[in-house]
Amino acid sequence: MKKRSIAIITIILISTFSLNIVSCANNKNNEEKASVEEKTNIDKSKDVEKNNSEENEEAATKDNEESKEVKSKGEYNKELAKIFPNKKDTKTYYSGILDYSSIEELNDVKEEDGVLNLKFKGQIDDLSGGAAGKKTNNQYSYKYVIDNEYVRQVFDYHSKNPKRPVSFSRAVLRLPFKTGNTWSAAYLYEGKKYTGKTKIEEVTTKNNITKIKTVTIIDGINGFKNKQYKETKIYETGKGVVAEEFNTTTEGINFNIKQTKIK
Repeated sequence: MKKRSIAIITIILISTFSLNIVSCANNKNNEEKASVEEKTNIDKSKDVEKNNSEENEEAATKDNEESKEVKSKGEYNKELAKIFPNKKDTKTYYSGILDYSSIEELNDVKEEDGVLNLKFKGQIDDLSGGAAGKKTNNQYSYKYVIDNEYVRQVFDYHSKNPKRPVSFSRAVLRLPFKTGNTWSAAYLYEGKKYTGKTKIEEVTTKNNITKIKTVTIIDGINGFKNKQYKETKIYETGKGVVAEEFNTTTEGINFNIKQTKIK
């Protein structure tokens, strides 16, 4: 009887041990399966993000290449050209907030192959007593390239102050001057590429003077409030940009900078 009891207990222990082994094996298999599925989902997610990023970058690069390659289909558009000053040595003074003011000078006007080039050089005034950094960081040079459809702003070099996304070639205006007209361009910020969209928000004409308000938005840009950079410009017949506002960041602090043409 005693031997029989021992045998029964032994069988029970062996069965329990076997069930535990099977259970552990099943748990391990389930964990491995879940890990594989999770890795697969992560890989798929990364692939989707990569594809979206590549598509956005490709679109932005294509847009910039189109901006750099000015294709004249005839004479440049006079409606576009009349928005900007066209007399050499014309100086424009801007007054802003937060020690931000600037001076621009039109130093070359050239018409070639049906395209009008207006070359400017600029200097951001350092009213901060040197806190803004080296003087050379506040200089910039660019040209407006006007054909029969677009006005492109092409930078030779760009000011490093204040911090903002840079596009070395982008369309800043395009026909028609109509509310809702939208286009894209590629931008660089701290070594990363972004796609920005510019939209004509408002157009008014009074006494043959046209004012055009554009808004450029770049989403998903780190360091900026709500990960968004926003730039608003107002153009006026014969004067070019007469007002500008954009957000910037320094040492984790976000703030807006405004400047308006004073003469």
